[in-house]
Amino acid sequence: MTKITAMMVNERTIGFYSEDNAIIDYPNIITLEDLDYIHPNVEGIIIVSSQNFKLEDIDIPTTYLRPRNINIGIGCKKGMEGVRIIEAIETALMEINLSSQSIKAIGTVEVKKDEDGIIEAAKHFHCPMKIFTIDEIQKVEDKFDKSQFVKDTIGVYSVSEPSAYLLGGRLITNKSKHNGITISISKEMKNG
Repeated sequence: MTKITAMMVNERTIGFYSEDNAIIDYPNIITLEDLDYIHPNVEGIIIVSSQNFKLEDIDIPTTYLRPRNINIGIGCKKGMEGVRIIEAIETALMEINLSSQSIKAIGTVEVKKDEDGIIEAAKHFHCPMKIFTIDEIQKVEDKFDKSQFVKDTIGVYSVSEPSAYLLGGRLITNKSKHNGITISISKEMKNG
């Protein structure tokens, strides 16, 4: 970021890529539609995205700005360790090429509000933990796959997908299962 800022102070040409079509107020900017082609006049790049890009072919200063636009819904067995929940979240994000630095919030059902593992994961990712009531989840649970076992255990058919949905944004994955942990991901977009 220091190199990019110095370039801007010196009125150099900067490339700017944003996943939500945002723009910055800087006179010497070239908006990049994608990162496959970088205009030859670009001397540095600012990327505003929750995606992880493989930029090994780019040999100019590049900085990422990570929007907080990823919400994680979590369901888990009782007593699940924080390290396992953290690993499950990181794996689920890696599978769809998203950065954990963009996590905005983690959500779960009220029955899980005191789960140390989920609390530890929220602290690890520096984000709030939102707790949804059984009633809140029941209002949206028909939109998602149902598990009679989960219903018999805690009173709702599903936890991770309704939680991700209720946190906001559009669900971008079906729930993924990680040895007693379910993860669902939603993404908020400003434009679209």
